Amino acid sequence: MNLTIDKALLHRHFSLHAGQYDAVTEVQRAMGQALLALVAPWLPLAPGARVLELGCGTGRLTARLAQLAPGATILALDLAPAMLAQARLRLGARPGLRLLAGDAEQLPAEVVAEAPYDLIVSNAMVQWLHDPPTALRRYQALLAPRGVLAISTFGPETFTELRTAFAAAEAALGLPPRPHLVPMPVLATLATALRAPGRQLYTDSRLEHVPYPALRDFLRAIKLTGATLATRGAPVSRALHARLQAEYEARYRDPARGTVTVTYHQLYLRQSPAP
Repeated sequence: MNLTIDKALLHRHFSLHAGQYDAVTEVQRAMGQALLALVAPWLPLAPGARVLELGCGTGRLTARLAQLAPGATILALDLAPAMLAQARLRLGARPGLRLLAGDAEQLPAEVVAEAPYDLIVSNAMVQWLHDPPTALRRYQALLAPRGVLAISTFGPETFTELRTAFAAAEAALGLPPRPHLVPMPVLATLATALRAPGRQLYTDSRLEHVPYPALRDFLRAIKLTGATLATRGAPVSRALHARLQAEYEARYRDPARGTVTVTYHQLYLRQSPAP
């Protein structure tokens, strides 16, 4: 049985930790830079162009979009109002820029009414959707004929070490295996949703192995992103947590570096006009 995202919990925890988000999300920041590189051939946009950013968070990518497309109108959406508050602190008052609270899976009427968009971007958000392929097709429908859609998200090999360590810990304790992490999107499934006649599709899959001093440091960083507890399930017992740490350290500690390894599987997709 797979876990599913609880949007109410996601809203709550992203809101609780909005102030710490930037300090513990270097991977997401770098993904945003890679996403901008994918759309660089279409920048700067013509004056009056329309940009939609889905899952803008604290506005890091939004700020770069505003710099790279100075004449564009930008509408940035996020589920958590506290994240938008951080974005407002970063961005200040900018002509043509609006921040809007809403669910990227149930798009507010205002977002739909502003279509068509010349550029739609989303960084490290799609993994939080219940049905990513359907959402991507909706985004595609909001594009102008020569518009570009570019997303980054986390793929199924993200935190593969944690999944393996959980399974080993449950086996060692004689516990039945159960899922502890939500399933991440599969690149082929997302690509199928975005294939369309007369359009080009670019895809890329990248694995990044990030060192942390210890498992507890990684788990704390995940908690401070607001991403933890986005599902409702039985809590992890102290015995299982202790065994999890032992299994992770035994399997994934690098003695030479004094760190443990965490894998982030990054997926990139860009749909653009055919030349």
